[in-house]
Amino acid sequence: NGQPEKSDDGSWDNAEVKSPIDVNKAELAVGGSGLANDVLGSIANKGRGRLGDLSPDVLKRNATLGDLRSIDNLEAASEITATEANALRKSAVNAGINDILKNTKKLDKTSGRANQYEKAGNFDNALNDFYSLKPTNIQKRDNGTITGTLADGRSVNVRPSSRSEKPTIEIQNTPNNYTKIRYGD
Repeated sequence: NGQPEKSDDGSWDNAEVKSPIDVNKAELAVGGSGLANDVLGSIANKGRGRLGDLSPDVLKRNATLGDLRSIDNLEAASEITATEANALRKSAVNAGINDILKNTKKLDKTSGRANQYEKAGNFDNALNDFYSLKPTNIQKRDNGTITGTLADGRSVNVRPSSRSEKPTIEIQNTPNNYTKIRYGD
């Protein structure tokens, strides 16, 4: 039938491959989380030959940072459109940010453009949280600030201190809106 078939356990990990094209589809899901299974299942259920009509349930799925490789592979293999991939990347990055924001205290809104949070910890904790977001294009500045780009295109930086003299992660959500997480013991 030209489509890979899921293995007995319901995953694509040991999919029966019927043609060389199907090898790529089966390999997309290997090592990923359940996202690739959901995407490929949606494609198979719709019997689609065209891109752009993933099930709304798949697009609303809460992707995680662990899904980023699968998202990139699915887009590279033209299994999902760039728009679908970007929506899933944004979902994955938001999940990572929400994980970091657990156990934080939201600070009162300042006169500035930032939503600020306070979290127990030091610069090492801030670095761990920064790298957990899987940024790319990482650069270290002379002042100790490390900058990067998140999978959905947002800028992120971590610095050993700020005006508050606390280690801080700053995520630029839009040109005029930031999320700042300040770490203190």
